[in-house]
Amino acid sequence: MLGGMKHRATETSSPHPTNFLGILYAEDFDEPHDAQQEAEPKPSEPERPPLTQADLDAACAAAVEQARSEWAGEEERDRTTMLATIGTTLASIRDTCEHTSLACAEGTVTTILSLVAGLLPEFCRQHGPAEVRALLARLLPIIQSQSKITVRVHPDVVSLVQRDVGELDPDLASMVVVTAGPFDRGDVRVAWEHGSMTRDTQQIMQAIQDALGQLGLHQKIEAPMKRTMAYAD
Repeated sequence: MLGGMKHRATETSSPHPTNFLGILYAEDFDEPHDAQQEAEPKPSEPERPPLTQADLDAACAAAVEQARSEWAGEEERDRTTMLATIGTTLASIRDTCEHTSLACAEGTVTTILSLVAGLLPEFCRQHGPAEVRALLARLLPIIQSQSKITVRVHPDVVSLVQRDVGELDPDLASMVVVTAGPFDRGDVRVAWEHGSMTRDTQQIMQAIQDALGQLGLHQKIEAPMKRTMAYAD
């Protein structure tokens, strides 16, 4: 009997020893799954084809083209900026020139009108009698229906006006009386039954100066100081 048991034990332990050992390793030692993956060989990467001279030439040409494009864009931006700066500068110069021209024109006009206003009293003194006579030549025929007309002028102008009246229609001349008054050479006062007319040189000059002053075209010009020999050696 013992011999029979021994024979069975031998039969039990001998068949498929390799499969049995593999099962012991899998169940008892529990080898990690990562270790199995590391043990597996990694797939090799595909080899890249070697660079050729044509590839190098194409890369150089692309780099040159990109640099040329960037340079052209930078040049265009610089040109645009420069043109904008020039346009702004020209606009500023134009505005400055317009302002300067306007200031010069206003200054010229102001100077001329100021000179005229300053010389107006002398003009009135010199040409006043002629203006008075021209005024009376137009006015007297208009008011000839009046019964009595009195004309008062500067003493120096009385004889000139009397001569002009004498050349009028006799009926009109007979109704005109010319007398002297405390007036300037360019002043005259005409009075009749239902009205009167006065030409006052001072009022005319003041009105002109006021109008120019409101427009900012008149500057007061002081008369130059008279030279004296008080401090002469």
